[in-house]
Amino acid sequence: MNALPFLGYQFSPISPNDYLELSAFLKHHPQPLTGYTFATLAAWHPFFHYGWTFAGPETLLISCILDPDPHSHLLQPIGSFSPETAQTLLKSATELPYPLKIIGVCDQFLKDNPDFVRFFNVFEDRAVSNYVYSATALSQLPGRKYAKKRNLIAQAESLYSWSIQQLTAALTPSCFAVLDSILEESRVGAQLNSCQRRMFMNAVEIQIEVQRESLVLIQYSSFFVEPLLPGIFFRRCTTDVFEAT
Repeated sequence: MNALPFLGYQFSPISPNDYLELSAFLKHHPQPLTGYTFATLAAWHPFFHYGWTFAGPETLLISCILDPDPHSHLLQPIGSFSPETAQTLLKSATELPYPLKIIGVCDQFLKDNPDFVRFFNVFEDRAVSNYVYSATALSQLPGRKYAKKRNLIAQAESLYSWSIQQLTAALTPSCFAVLDSILEESRVGAQLNSCQRRMFMNAVEIQIEVQRESLVLIQYSSFFVEPLLPGIFFRRCTTDVFEAT
């Protein structure tokens, strides 16, 4: 794929071929926001047109396009963020014919880079807030806090028969058929728009293409795909948006 020039760097579109390189880097530089995993970036790439480049051995830059705005913007820089890289971005931003936005910024980045941040207005984006659950808590559902979730699981187990199989390419048509049947129900379909449907389909296809081991729950009222990876489910409620002043 062709590299795209932006802010003084050459950005390449994200593809499954980038899995090993990007996943290793993102795991080495974990973020407190959910968007910074290869799975998330690759699944949403058709909608946000993510591009990526290394501004140095330990600095990852990710570009994005937020419809209906046709212009390229940035996600938060990942890894070490040197003064030289900051100056390059600021200088290049002044040459753009529009204000540069930086999306998905955590509190720590704001605190660590005040000389860079002062050139932007910072807005908290509450629309992408979410709950925080640890992977351990979700696997065990301990105590009163998770009683409702345990009850819902118990109800489902009494109402439906189900089995679990490893997700393969042969199972994906059945998965998508279930998803389409959910969309036909007005109450649920209103919450799951075509963009989310395509994102989910893309995520499943990428999981198979990069040969990540996943499970699919079948013969059930719905289904899920769950990567067998340890970790934490992070929140986005502190996500900020930068806009150049």
